[in-house]
Amino acid sequence: MLLSKSLVLFPVLFVTGLLLTPLALAAAVASLGAAADPVTAGAVVGRTLAVGGYLGAVGVIVIGIGTALRSVAGTVTVGFLVLLVLPMTLQTLSVEFLARTADYLPGPAGMTLMGIAESDAYGTTGAVALLCFWALAANAVGYGVLRTRDA
Repeated sequence: MLLSKSLVLFPVLFVTGLLLTPLALAAAVASLGAAADPVTAGAVVGRTLAVGGYLGAVGVIVIGIGTALRSVAGTVTVGFLVLLVLPMTLQTLSVEFLARTADYLPGPAGMTLMGIAESDAYGTTGAVALLCFWALAANAVGYGVLRTRDA
């Protein structure tokens, strides 16, 4: 069940990213005017694929979270915390180990994939691997909770 949901949701979100990213880039360049960095066709294609992949991965991660929690409010809260709040909190701490740990959470991995991260600890391939890991881990936890709770 989780696999079928993921197999449907990932391509839908990927295509959504493919369709909306060029529009968003065009709007950003138009609104920034002369202050905008020059944008090449290759950069648009790369950014578009990255955004589509990140949207799909986040969707699959949220499927796992939602299955484990069985609560819309809980899923949105935990998703927000894991993707945004926890990485930003860890990065602001003066403990180097914790700040580095934040780079391996799904939010910063997506930023690395899209080329907008402050640090490039593992590159694009590492970002894809991390997002796959988080998607598999979230769905494994969701599947485990589903099996024990609803068995």
